[in-house]
Parts: sequence; C-alpha cells; structure tokens
Amino acid sequence: MKTKIYNVVIIDESGSMSFLTDNVIKGYNDLLGEIKKTQVKNKEMQEHLITLVLFDDPNNIKLISDKADLLMANELSRETYKPRGCTALFDAIGTTLTPLETVVDSDEDGIGIVTIITDGYENSSMKFSGADIYKLIGRLREKGWDFNFMGASADFQETASRMNIVNASQWEASVTGTARMFARESQERAGKTEVMCEMSMDENFASLTKAEKAAKRKSFFDKMHKL
Repeated sequence: MKTKIYNVVIIDESGSMSFLTDNVIKGYNDLLGEIKKTQVKNKEMQEHLITLVLFDDPNNIKLISDKADLLMANELSRETYKPRGCTALFDAIGTTLTPLETVVDSDEDGIGIVTIITDGYENSSMKFSGADIYKLIGRLREKGWDFNFMGASADFQETASRMNIVNASQWEASVTGTARMFARESQERAGKTEVMCEMSMDENFASLTKAEKAAKRKSFFDKMHKL
C-alpha cells in the first residue's frame, strides 16, 4: 500500500513580502520541483499531493493548489503571488488544515507535512484564534503530521510555540536569506519522506494499524526535532 503524503505549503503574501516577490516565486517553484523528484524516486511506496496557500488579509486567503497531483500543480508566478495587505496567519492555517484533516483521516495511510513561511506577525485573523490553532496542530501532530515554521521575526521560536509547533527556524528576509530558506526546506522535506519510505518497506510497520503508524511517525518526528 502506498503512503499518501499531503505536502502543504502556506506562504505569507502580506505587503512586507513585496520586495522578495521574485525570490519567493523561484524558491517555491524550486521546492515543487524537488517534491516531484521525490515522487519519481519513491513512486512505488508513496503518492505525493501538493497544497499551496497564500495569505494576507482574512478575506484574501488563496488556495493555489488543492491536494493537486504533482503533474497538475501550478507554479507560482507574478500573476498569482502579489504581496499586499496584512497577516492573517491563524486564519490561513485554520482554513487550510481543518478540511484537510477530514480528507487525510479518510485515507488508509495518509500523512500531512506542513510548512508555514512568514516574515512577520499575526495581526488580522478573524475566524481562528491562537488557541484554536494550538489545539488543531496538537491534534494533527498526534495523528503523525509534521510541522515546520519558518519565521523572519526575532521571536520566531515563541511564535511557533504558541501554535504548538516545535520545529521552527529563523530566516533572513533578504534575497540570499530567502534562497537559503527554501533550500533548507527542500532538504529537510526530502529527508523526512525518505525515512517514511524506509518505514513503509518494513514488514512490521506495514502490518500496524493506522493509529500505530501515526504513533511511530510522531515518535520519529519528535526525535528529529529533539523533543
């Protein structure tokens, strides 16, 4: 049985990101290309899907790719990535992950790998609170999902902790900093999917229940993030 991996990328599109427009576009498109390579390499064991969400104001959370087959996934361009507005971080996360949780729960062997990229602070969400997101991410982590928060602000670690995310890193909001950030994300994501592929090839793992597989994956991610 193939493991269905939902690759989720949530990217800040607020006004402060405008001077990095071309760098974000290139960085995401390179990341998408690396995910495609992973799919080809592990095609016998994994099925990769991509969800890309851009956000600024609460009324402008854009679903660019929705659980898309990689061959059908849209690259970013200046037509789709147009920084403006504020930073509805909580609403972007909640709006994206709440319905996706139901979809992944219905799969016999599905998992979400989520990356959140922002250069600033939550300042405009109307539907979801910090407490809502903390509970949501905690529940998904128990189901074996993995989260990576990449923040440019000085308190990136505190921001991640308030959302129940333990894997957090700071990136420099510059041309070179953005390139390094996406390169790191590509490398980490490839490493995670490779380990999950190895898990799936283990006969003992394959015989586990869905809940047991989730617990094994959570244990792996917790160790990876040094919990």
